[in-house]
Amino acid sequence: MLTLLDLKQIMEKPQEKYPPSAKYLESQETGIVKKKMGMEAQLTVYGNGYAVYRIKNRSTVFSIHSCGDYVYRSCGRYVRIREDVFDGLEWYIRLVLEGEDRLFHNREVQEREKNVSYHSVSEEWKIMECRDVSPLEQIIKKETTEELLNILTERQRDVICRLYYREKTQKEISEELGISAPAVSRILSQAVRRIQRKRDRNRTGNGKEGGNSHER
Repeated sequence: MLTLLDLKQIMEKPQEKYPPSAKYLESQETGIVKKKMGMEAQLTVYGNGYAVYRIKNRSTVFSIHSCGDYVYRSCGRYVRIREDVFDGLEWYIRLVLEGEDRLFHNREVQEREKNVSYHSVSEEWKIMECRDVSPLEQIIKKETTEELLNILTERQRDVICRLYYREKTQKEISEELGISAPAVSRILSQAVRRIQRKRDRNRTGNGKEGGNSHER
Protein backbone atom coordinates (compact mmCIF):
# COMPACT_ATOMS: atom_id res chain seq x y z
CA MET A 1 0.00 0.00 0.00
CA LEU A 2 1.32 3.43 -0.97
CA THR A 3 0.77 5.80 1.95
CA LEU A 4 0.60 9.59 1.83
CA LEU A 5 3.89 9.76 3.72
CA ASP A 6 5.52 7.52 1.09
CA LEU A 7 4.27 9.87 -1.62
CA LYS A 8 5.47 13.00 0.16
CA GLN A 9 8.94 11.50 0.61
CA ILE A 10 9.42 10.89 -3.10
CA MET A 11 8.03 14.29 -4.13
CA GLU A 12 9.94 17.55 -3.75
CA LYS A 13 8.07 20.51 -2.30
CA PRO A 14 7.05 22.90 -5.10
CA GLN A 15 8.95 26.21 -5.08
CA GLU A 16 6.48 28.23 -7.15
CA LYS A 17 4.58 31.00 -5.37
CA TYR A 18 1.41 30.11 -7.24
CA PRO A 19 0.32 26.66 -8.45
CA PRO A 20 0.13 25.97 -12.18
CA SER A 21 -3.22 25.49 -13.85
CA ALA A 22 -4.90 22.11 -14.15
CA LYS A 23 -4.71 22.46 -17.94
CA TYR A 24 -0.94 22.92 -17.80
CA LEU A 25 -0.39 19.97 -15.49
CA GLU A 26 -2.62 17.66 -17.50
CA SER A 27 -0.93 18.58 -20.79
CA GLN A 28 2.71 19.14 -19.79
CA GLU A 29 3.47 17.07 -16.67
CA THR A 30 3.61 13.34 -16.03
CA GLY A 31 1.09 11.83 -13.64
CA ILE A 32 2.75 9.67 -10.99
CA VAL A 33 -0.33 8.19 -9.32
CA LYS A 34 -4.00 8.40 -10.21
CA LYS A 35 -7.23 7.48 -8.46
CA LYS A 36 -10.62 7.32 -10.17
CA MET A 37 -13.64 7.49 -7.91
CA GLY A 38 -17.02 6.59 -9.28
CA MET A 39 -17.87 7.74 -12.78
CA GLU A 40 -16.95 11.41 -12.49
CA ALA A 41 -14.20 12.16 -9.94
CA GLN A 42 -10.47 11.75 -10.53
CA LEU A 43 -7.38 12.62 -8.51
CA THR A 44 -3.93 12.78 -10.14
CA VAL A 45 -0.60 13.60 -8.50
CA TYR A 46 2.14 14.89 -10.81
CA GLY A 47 5.90 14.66 -10.59
CA ASN A 48 6.28 18.30 -9.54
CA GLY A 49 4.36 17.68 -6.30
CA TYR A 50 1.02 19.13 -7.39
CA ALA A 51 -2.31 17.31 -7.39
CA VAL A 52 -5.32 17.91 -9.62
CA TYR A 53 -8.72 16.94 -8.27
CA ARG A 54 -11.40 16.97 -10.96
CA ILE A 55 -15.14 16.37 -11.01
CA LYS A 56 -16.60 16.71 -14.50
CA ASN A 57 -15.55 20.17 -15.73
CA ARG A 58 -14.58 21.50 -12.29
CA SER A 59 -11.01 21.15 -11.02
CA THR A 60 -8.65 22.41 -8.34
CA VAL A 61 -4.85 22.32 -8.00
CA PHE A 62 -2.85 22.12 -4.76
CA SER A 63 0.49 20.90 -3.43
CA ILE A 64 0.34 17.55 -1.65
CA HIS A 65 2.76 18.97 0.93
CA SER A 66 0.25 21.67 1.87
CA CYS A 67 -2.22 19.11 3.23
CA GLY A 68 -1.67 19.14 6.98
CA ASP A 69 -4.21 18.64 9.78
CA TYR A 70 -7.79 18.34 8.55
CA VAL A 71 -10.44 20.40 10.32
CA TYR A 72 -14.13 20.09 9.61
CA ARG A 73 -17.33 21.24 11.23
CA SER A 74 -19.89 18.69 12.38
CA CYS A 75 -23.23 19.81 13.84
CA GLY A 76 -21.91 23.03 15.29
CA ARG A 77 -18.49 21.91 16.51
CA TYR A 78 -15.06 21.68 14.92
CA VAL A 79 -13.21 18.38 14.72
CA ARG A 80 -9.48 18.10 13.95
CA ILE A 81 -7.73 15.06 12.49
CA ARG A 82 -3.96 15.28 12.79
CA GLU A 83 -1.70 15.19 9.77
CA ASP A 84 0.19 12.12 11.00
CA VAL A 85 -3.05 10.11 10.98
CA PHE A 86 -3.37 10.62 7.25
CA ASP A 87 0.32 9.99 6.63
CA GLY A 88 -0.19 6.33 7.47
CA LEU A 89 -3.33 5.91 5.35
CA GLU A 90 -3.64 5.28 1.62
CA TRP A 91 -2.14 8.17 -0.32
CA TYR A 92 -5.35 9.57 -1.80
CA ILE A 93 -7.61 9.89 1.28
CA ARG A 94 -6.37 13.23 2.61
CA LEU A 95 -5.96 14.59 -0.92
CA VAL A 96 -9.55 13.80 -1.84
CA LEU A 97 -10.76 15.63 1.26
CA GLU A 98 -8.62 18.63 0.30
CA GLY A 99 -9.96 18.59 -3.25
CA GLU A 100 -13.57 18.30 -2.09
CA ASP A 101 -13.19 21.24 0.29
CA ARG A 102 -11.55 23.41 -2.34
CA LEU A 103 -14.23 22.72 -4.94
CA PHE A 104 -16.93 23.37 -2.36
CA HIS A 105 -15.28 26.67 -1.42
CA ASN A 106 -14.96 27.67 -5.08
CA ARG A 107 -18.62 26.93 -5.61
CA GLU A 108 -19.54 29.10 -2.62
CA VAL A 109 -17.53 31.99 -4.03
CA GLN A 110 -19.18 31.63 -7.42
CA GLU A 111 -22.62 31.57 -5.85
CA ARG A 112 -21.89 34.74 -3.89
CA GLU A 113 -20.66 36.47 -7.03
CA LYS A 114 -23.93 35.58 -8.75
CA ASN A 115 -25.82 37.11 -5.81
CA VAL A 116 -27.65 33.88 -5.13
CA SER A 117 -29.42 33.99 -1.78
CA TYR A 118 -27.78 31.82 0.87
CA HIS A 119 -31.18 31.04 2.31
CA SER A 120 -32.28 29.28 -0.85
CA VAL A 121 -29.79 26.49 -0.19
CA SER A 122 -29.16 26.84 3.55
CA GLU A 123 -31.48 24.00 4.50
CA GLU A 124 -29.66 21.54 2.27
CA TRP A 125 -26.23 22.73 3.44
CA LYS A 126 -27.31 22.37 7.08
CA ILE A 127 -28.31 18.77 6.44
CA MET A 128 -24.97 18.09 4.75
CA GLU A 129 -23.05 19.73 7.60
CA CYS A 130 -24.77 17.62 10.26
CA ARG A 131 -24.36 14.22 8.68
CA ASP A 132 -23.47 11.57 11.23
CA VAL A 133 -20.79 10.40 8.81
CA SER A 134 -17.56 12.44 9.13
CA PRO A 135 -15.74 13.80 6.04
CA LEU A 136 -13.10 11.10 6.48
CA GLU A 137 -15.77 8.44 6.42
CA GLN A 138 -17.46 10.10 3.45
CA ILE A 139 -14.63 8.73 1.34
CA ILE A 140 -17.12 5.90 0.81
CA LYS A 141 -18.82 7.99 -1.84
CA LYS A 142 -15.71 7.68 -4.00
CA GLU A 143 -15.44 3.89 -3.85
CA THR A 144 -16.22 1.99 -7.00
CA THR A 145 -19.73 0.83 -7.83
CA GLU A 146 -18.47 -2.74 -7.91
CA GLU A 147 -17.23 -2.52 -4.32
CA LEU A 148 -20.55 -1.09 -3.18
CA LEU A 149 -22.44 -3.89 -4.88
CA ASN A 150 -20.26 -6.54 -3.28
CA ILE A 151 -20.18 -5.19 0.27
CA LEU A 152 -23.38 -3.27 1.05
CA THR A 153 -26.88 -4.54 1.73
CA GLU A 154 -29.58 -3.65 -0.75
CA ARG A 155 -30.96 -0.89 1.50
CA GLN A 156 -27.51 0.59 2.18
CA ARG A 157 -26.67 0.53 -1.53
CA ASP A 158 -29.97 2.23 -2.38
CA VAL A 159 -29.40 5.07 0.10
CA ILE A 160 -25.75 5.55 -0.94
CA CYS A 161 -26.69 5.77 -4.62
CA ARG A 162 -29.48 8.24 -3.97
CA LEU A 163 -27.21 10.45 -1.83
CA TYR A 164 -24.00 10.46 -3.83
CA TYR A 165 -24.87 9.54 -7.40
CA ARG A 166 -28.32 11.13 -7.69
CA GLU A 167 -27.26 14.01 -5.38
CA LYS A 168 -30.32 13.79 -3.16
CA THR A 169 -30.31 15.27 0.34
CA GLN A 170 -30.97 13.09 3.38
CA LYS A 171 -34.33 14.85 3.76
CA GLU A 172 -35.31 13.99 0.18
CA ILE A 173 -34.22 10.38 0.64
CA SER A 174 -36.24 10.02 3.83
CA GLU A 175 -39.33 11.33 2.02
CA GLU A 176 -38.78 9.05 -1.00
CA LEU A 177 -38.27 5.93 1.13
CA GLY A 178 -40.88 6.80 3.75
CA ILE A 179 -38.42 6.69 6.64
CA SER A 180 -37.11 9.30 9.08
CA ALA A 181 -33.99 11.42 8.45
CA PRO A 182 -32.23 9.84 11.48
CA ALA A 183 -32.93 6.43 9.95
CA VAL A 184 -31.19 7.54 6.75
CA SER A 185 -28.18 8.69 8.80
CA ARG A 186 -28.04 5.32 10.59
CA ILE A 187 -28.08 3.46 7.28
CA LEU A 188 -25.21 5.62 6.00
CA SER A 189 -23.18 5.05 9.17
CA GLN A 190 -23.76 1.28 8.96
CA ALA A 191 -22.65 1.26 5.33
CA VAL A 192 -19.46 3.15 6.17
CA ARG A 193 -18.64 0.81 9.05
CA ARG A 194 -19.21 -2.23 6.84
CA ILE A 195 -16.78 -0.99 4.18
CA GLN A 196 -14.24 0.09 6.79
CA ARG A 197 -14.33 -3.39 8.36
CA LYS A 198 -13.84 -4.94 4.94
CA ARG A 199 -10.85 -2.70 4.21
CA ASP A 200 -9.35 -3.42 7.63
CA ARG A 201 -9.65 -7.16 6.98
CA ASN A 202 -8.00 -6.76 3.58
CA ARG A 203 -5.05 -4.97 5.20
CA THR A 204 -4.59 -7.77 7.74
CA GLY A 205 -5.03 -10.51 5.17
CA ASN A 206 -8.45 -11.67 6.36
CA GLY A 207 -10.90 -11.03 3.56
CA LYS A 208 -13.86 -12.90 5.00
CA GLU A 209 -16.86 -10.61 5.40
CA GLY A 210 -18.77 -10.99 8.61
CA GLY A 211 -21.14 -8.05 9.09
CA ASN A 212 -23.96 -7.70 11.60
CA SER A 213 -27.34 -9.07 10.71
CA HIS A 214 -29.08 -5.95 12.03
CA GLU A 215 -27.52 -3.70 9.36
CA ARG A 216 -30.43 -3.42 6.95
